[in-house]
Amino acid sequence: MKNILKKCVNLAALGVALAWAGGTAHGQISTNLFAFDSSAEGFLFPSWAGQGSSSFWDGTQDAASNPGSGAQYLYQDMSGSGGQLVGFQCFSLNPYYPYVYDNTAGANVLYYKDLTAYTNLSMDVLWDTTYSSIGIHDYNNETFVAGNGTYGVELDFITTANQNWVYLATIQIPNAASNGWTHVNVPIPTGLPLDQTVGFVFKKYTGGGSGVAAMWVDNIAAQAPGSPPPAPTLTSPQAVVHGLNIYDDSSAYDRQSIATVVTNSPTYVTNLDTTVTTNSVPDSNYSWIGSANPVNYSLKIAQAPAASFSGYQTHIMICPGDNVTEVAPDYNEAAALVLFIDRQGNGSVIAQLRYKINDANDNKNLFGSDPTVYGGNGLSFTNTVVAGYGGLLGAVTNVGGFVGTWTMTMTGNTNIALHSPDGSQSTFAFPQLSDAQAFAGPITVFWGTQPNAANLAQSVKLSNVSITGSTSSLNADLTQPLNPAQLIIRASNGSLVFGTPANAIYWLQWTLPDAGYKLQSGASLTGSWTTNTPALYNVGGQRATFITSDMTPAGSGFFRLGK
Repeated sequence: MKNILKKCVNLAALGVALAWAGGTAHGQISTNLFAFDSSAEGFLFPSWAGQGSSSFWDGTQDAASNPGSGAQYLYQDMSGSGGQLVGFQCFSLNPYYPYVYDNTAGANVLYYKDLTAYTNLSMDVLWDTTYSSIGIHDYNNETFVAGNGTYGVELDFITTANQNWVYLATIQIPNAASNGWTHVNVPIPTGLPLDQTVGFVFKKYTGGGSGVAAMWVDNIAAQAPGSPPPAPTLTSPQAVVHGLNIYDDSSAYDRQSIATVVTNSPTYVTNLDTTVTTNSVPDSNYSWIGSANPVNYSLKIAQAPAASFSGYQTHIMICPGDNVTEVAPDYNEAAALVLFIDRQGNGSVIAQLRYKINDANDNKNLFGSDPTVYGGNGLSFTNTVVAGYGGLLGAVTNVGGFVGTWTMTMTGNTNIALHSPDGSQSTFAFPQLSDAQAFAGPITVFWGTQPNAANLAQSVKLSNVSITGSTSSLNADLTQPLNPAQLIIRASNGSLVFGTPANAIYWLQWTLPDAGYKLQSGASLTGSWTTNTPALYNVGGQRATFITSDMTPAGSGFFRLGK
């Protein structure tokens, strides 16, 4: 099976059909402006825009139905006082600052796209029939405000460092958008000054009135004449290691984690004239404080990035509270105990246990970098701990790397032991009891990753996390689906945290763009092909999926991308 799959890597060219128009092969270059694959791409709706303030990025909607994608939700309440909806964004993903840092120049440079050769703008639109109180026709033609507003929707480009608006067109939302995602094409007039285009504007002036209009917008792109993009190429399949996949989102300091569910749902008791709320089941208590037994917090890593990715981190984070929902609790919360498990340049992995208290929305106490407390001596951080503040408690090294079980054992409130996969152990203690007591139950426990470098798009696979010895215990087999009553995803991009199907055999990726292509399997290279529709993931600028046993034809395993 493995060798057969490898032979199919170059089969992406099979089944490819050119798009023909008038008997002549026609190609286009398409440049993505906003795919809304993350909230960072979402439009900003400034306070002076009135009705646009209720609009947001929606990760549950996507025109292509790809996990990891989303769409921009536009919600316009005409009863407000602003009279208009204005959404805009720069390609830098900072609407007010169209610059990005350039390593070669050593400075911030204007981030723009030259659209002078482009002839067409396209987008996908879906009308929200549930929350819209008016129809598309009224929205387009302003009959609901007696024609006082702007007919249709205005589109503009933002250009140059001065962020000038360049009018593109006023479009009509297609009536078909009420029934499903509808593609909209807008010609770009020649002669527009688009050589330094830094962003895009979606605008609708209503002039007051009443009614609500709501829709989703996705995949805003510009097209130019040119050769069609190359066919996607399949990469070599990888044998599956079962567990929970946690990919980083290519942003250096974004955390991708799962966390314990601590708060239990209340029980409501209703009398004739009053409603009494009680909690019949107490919060889960995973804290070691006051426990008569040693309490263990463990993380089993089944697969991790190669040794060349020095600085890559997995972690266990513990924060006081029963509703800790932040993605970065080690920074946001006032108190945090964090086991940083980091790859070193020599391939070994060191686990450092650090803590902070009384330091919300900051991490100086965690890393001992506040010179007023730790001295500093010109260093960015110190390897000291200061009672009442925090710092480095201790560390343990695993020469063999990430894979295996990492455990921290808490005994008698203040005593700590770290255990690495190769059996190494390190013992130490909190400098004073009150520091440890900051973590009295309930606590929320996080397990996850952080790349500490941009554009890595690597993954860690966890096979088990557990808490033993505390009042409440947890033993989560991550080769099985997450139990939502115990664990929840807390991640910068939750679509990059996903399980491995029980019947998965291989992990397969291919290059983008792949519009119109489907993964197909067949019993032979010349035989019939079956189109498969597995769950798709966007990882590191590529599309990916699992090859499962039910997709494998009897006696062979030929796969291709075909149209």
